[in-house]
Amino acid sequence: MTAMTRRDFVKFFSTIALAGDIPLDTLAIQQEVLNGSRRVILIELNGGNDGLNTLVPYTDPYYIEARKKSLQLIQNHTSSYRRVIPFSEWSAAAQSNHFKPAGFGVHAHLDSLSACWRQGELAMIQGLGFTSQNRSHFKGISDWNRGMPITSSMDNRADLTTGWLTRLWRAQGPSTESDIHAVHLGRVAVTPVYGPCEGLRSLGLNSPEDMTDHPYPLYRPSSEALITNPAALRAVLSEMQNAHAVKAGIVDAAQNAPTMGGSYPESSFGNQCRSTARLIAGGLACPFYKLSLSGFDTHKGQVTIHGNLLRDLADGIAALRLSLRDAGAWDNTLIMTYSEFGRRLHENGSRGTDHGLAAVHFMAGGAIKGGFYGQAPSLREEDLDGRGDIRPGIDARRYFATAAAFLGFTSASRERALGVETGSPSQDLTPIDCLKVA
Repeated sequence: MTAMTRRDFVKFFSTIALAGDIPLDTLAIQQEVLNGSRRVILIELNGGNDGLNTLVPYTDPYYIEARKKSLQLIQNHTSSYRRVIPFSEWSAAAQSNHFKPAGFGVHAHLDSLSACWRQGELAMIQGLGFTSQNRSHFKGISDWNRGMPITSSMDNRADLTTGWLTRLWRAQGPSTESDIHAVHLGRVAVTPVYGPCEGLRSLGLNSPEDMTDHPYPLYRPSSEALITNPAALRAVLSEMQNAHAVKAGIVDAAQNAPTMGGSYPESSFGNQCRSTARLIAGGLACPFYKLSLSGFDTHKGQVTIHGNLLRDLADGIAALRLSLRDAGAWDNTLIMTYSEFGRRLHENGSRGTDHGLAAVHFMAGGAIKGGFYGQAPSLREEDLDGRGDIRPGIDARRYFATAAAFLGFTSASRERALGVETGSPSQDLTPIDCLKVA
């Protein structure tokens, strides 16, 4: 064919919408700098995870007093939903005291992560958050995906309409070695990869079967069509070829994935973890995956809900670890959790917790130096903020800068993408010292 018909054009956009969210762009990639062998898997804990019943200060008198009615986790409690495992039990005897601080433990339903912890492949980042951010779910997760909370002095900033990872790629350029730059499973519309970026290819799907079982083939323009059509149409046709290559990469990876270890939870999150492992083990060149585990908005009846969610999270990460170890990809993978905010110190009258501020988050991978990072937040009333929320000790931008450093973004790119507005105090974007390799 020498020209694209209107029917061809409509057919392409109909099938591309069914296949997934693949942004179209028409400009060439300016630079190639990322190491295509590394990847970050970001796990959204949708709803706002309660950090205090995840990494638990179970002997702290302020914790005990604030949660004594129904939410206090207790060593040796008869119910696993109310039990804390002290780090003295969770860590190997040969490990240093850095791994087993007195008075701290983890929720019993995180126990499947104990092997990862004992191998020094799990980091706990304490007191993570923004000093000031919105506590609504929609605006809170926007702050985290944007990589900065909105302030009145930032209203005219163009980067308020882009995600922090998109800005990093804009600052440095997406790698031409990647089949695709971002795969989203679960909540595909909520991501730090949004807004325009030259050369960036992003895809949302439920599982690889979205591509392998898709009944409608994507339109694939011929090489002749890329030469004979007008320039504007050639740009669109070029993106059609990119879309076809993305689909081919997904299909090939899903079909080529070897048999892997790991027993995944029979849940939506478990399926997301399984799909991610298949794509990575099958050889898909993609530096970023975003998964989602929903249900953390625990205003009432938190004990059972939260315990089940933490078990799902831990079992999914543990299975991913085994699969990626079998595939030889664990050392080049960084898993990170995040959430729109933490939760309050004090339990409410409905046996739950309300929207808070800072919380603990996890980093896991073969390139991680396991242990604790940041200071445990003070729970004394005078050290809480004006709303009674836990104050952050580590700004979330340092968390994102750590992921960016792992992927190979330069310090200049990190500063450009994550730095605060002109005229404000200098933002500390030093990566957290939890990576074995920079």
